[in-house]
This record gives sequence, structure tokens and C-alpha cells, in this order.
Amino acid sequence: MARPVKEGVDYFPLDVAMDTKVELLEAQFGLKGFAVFVKLLQYIYGGHGYYGEWTEDIGLLFSRKISEDRNLVSDIVQTAIRRGLFHKGLYDQFAILTSKGIQERYFEMTKKRKIEKVRKEYLLVHGAQNIVSAELTGVSAELTGVSSGDNSQRKEKEIKLKEIGRAHV
Repeated sequence: MARPVKEGVDYFPLDVAMDTKVELLEAQFGLKGFAVFVKLLQYIYGGHGYYGEWTEDIGLLFSRKISEDRNLVSDIVQTAIRRGLFHKGLYDQFAILTSKGIQERYFEMTKKRKIEKVRKEYLLVHGAQNIVSAELTGVSAELTGVSSGDNSQRKEKEIKLKEIGRAHV
């Protein structure tokens, strides 16, 4: 029996110099604001990888897991959304936490891994080269830049074969 395909990652990069938006979150909530934000990143990257579902119930369980007041966590999440650390439109429409930066880092970290399930309506980035196929994901080549017929390695091989063929003629 095959091992289930892993969606998330085991680790993620954390910049030494944080974005001004993160600094403002920390200025408003202290170190708890920073800590909750990093815990949210762990939840996102460790789960689906490029987004995390965020409902009232998930927020309640998350608060309990990190032993923090649920109202504080909710305030931090709402402030992070307002400040643009998470994409407001996708949160409002789908109740998920994600951002362009999160997605760019996720697809960069997993570029050697084939991603089979991608929710195209959640994507904020274009050109994720490791999405397996449009049939599985519903993601179009126009959206991602992925095209099964435009494989540069295949083209290079075809050119080399043509050159070898000319040399033998």
C-alpha cells in the first residue's frame, strides 16, 4: 500500500528581519502577538502547506492547543488579516488563512515534490511548476504556467536527436 502524499512541510524559513507588518503586530500584542503568528505559520505550513482553514471551532481548538486565550488569538488573527499578513479576500470567501508570500515559500520549498491536490480558487501565485496535472487539480496551464507539452528537457533531447541525425546523413 502506498504512503499517502504529504501536503505540508516539516520546516519553513523564518526571516531574521521581520516585515513591518509583523513588527506592528508585535508592537500591538507584544511577544504573544509574534508567538501566535509563528504558531499560525506552523499550522499552515504543517497542514495543507499553502493555506490553513480558519473557522471559529478551529480557532477555539488552536487556542487550546497553544494554551492561549481564544479572544486574544482571534484579535491577533483579525489584526493580521487587516494588516495584510493574511489575504482578506480569501479569508472572507473561504475562511482560510494564506498569503502570496506563504504560497511562494511553500511552492519553492516543495518544488522537487509533486503536488497532486491544489485548490485553484485558493491560489495567489502563478507558475507553481510542481502541480501534477490539470485533470487532477482543475488548475489550468494558463493560471500556473505548467504545460505538459512544453517540457524544456524534452525539447532539448529532441534537438540533440535531430543534430545526431544530421551528423549521420
